[in-house]
Amino acid sequence: LVKVVKSDFIKGAGKSRGSERKFIRNRLQLASKRARILKRLGSMGLAINWMEWLVEGFNLNWILWVWL
Repeated sequence: LVKVVKSDFIKGAGKSRGSERKFIRNRLQLASKRARILKRLGSMGLAINWMEWLVEGFNLNWILWVWL
């Protein structure tokens, strides 16, 4: 959740205060909606979430490795 907000905060940094705040609120709503869906799915949802985290982590490490 924090990661999502942070990345979008950076993206929205150039925009005005109001739209930035609205943007963050929308992201939070999306994240909470997604969390609710994952909760409903239960362990399967958890597995999918973990896979996503792993993929994201791998991509980040890969990018850092290539850049360095």
